[in-house]
Formats: sequence, structure tokens, C-alpha cells
Amino acid sequence: MAKAFSVDSGSKANDTQPDKDLSGETEEEFATRLATNLENLILKEGPDTIAPFIAEPAMGAGGVIPPPTTYFDKIQAMVKKYDILFIADEVVCACGRLGEMFGFDIYNIKPDLVSLAKALSAAYMPIGVVLVNPEISEVIYSQSNKLGAFSHGFTYSGHPIACAIALEALKIYK
Repeated sequence: MAKAFSVDSGSKANDTQPDKDLSGETEEEFATRLATNLENLILKEGPDTIAPFIAEPAMGAGGVIPPPTTYFDKIQAMVKKYDILFIADEVVCACGRLGEMFGFDIYNIKPDLVSLAKALSAAYMPIGVVLVNPEISEVIYSQSNKLGAFSHGFTYSGHPIACAIALEALKIYK
């Protein structure tokens, strides 16, 4: 069974507040330390037990805080090395909020899945979506064909008003 780990400040994986003094640590050293901590946690728990790695391109809690310059380069390499999916949480960053349509474009992140909400409808109507990369989409499609359909859905899936508002908001953003 997959395990979930928080990498918020102060956790074992992020260790942003260690016991030793790091006042002279550079941004590059900080990013390397965080990636090393993540790898150590992956190895400790076993890569086959790790659920997807989920991250906001820029942290929304406490202000829109950008990552260290090479952080996502290092983290992406780590999750690819251990075949762990990368989910970009774009609920806060998408739809131009950071100057590009998606925050993952700014940081050269190549996510497997992307979650979107809030700005997708300019906050006029609740809506959320998940974007899926072609590799995952193909697996879903091939398995759905075996069953005859991709059976899924939620009470409010594809609500026409929410979708119409989202489409109009996207036209305005472009």
C-alpha cells in the first residue's frame, strides 16, 4: 500500500529547520539538501510504497513563495529515478497568476498530472479539473477499452454552468 508523506517545513523530508546552523547555506545547497532528504526518505520507505509526489510550483500558503532556483530540477530527477509520479498542484498558480498560464512552465516542471481550480472560473463558480499526460491517458484509455467504457463520475461532474464559465474565463485569460 502506498504511503503519503508531508514535505512541509519541518518534516523529515524537507528538514528546513535542522539542529545545525545553516545561515551560510546557499540557495543551491538548500535545494540539494532538500532533494537529498527526499531521496533518503524514498530509500528508507521503499520507492514502491511511495504515492505520487505532489507540489505547488510556488507555495501558496503563507504567500506566493517561489522555490529555490534548482529545486524542481533536482526533485524531478529524484522522482523519475524512482518511478514516482509527479503531480503539479496548480490550484493557486495556474491561469496566469505567476505570469504564465501554468506555474510548471516557469519552473520547467514536466508533471504527470496537474490539478486546476479556483482561477479556472475566475472564482465565479466552483470547478476543478485534472490534466493527465499522454502516457497515463493511454493506460487509462487502453484499460477502459477492455471494459467498454471509462466509468467515472461525481455528483457535479461536467456541470454545464461551471464549464461554460471556465471556458469564458480561459478566453479572457488568452
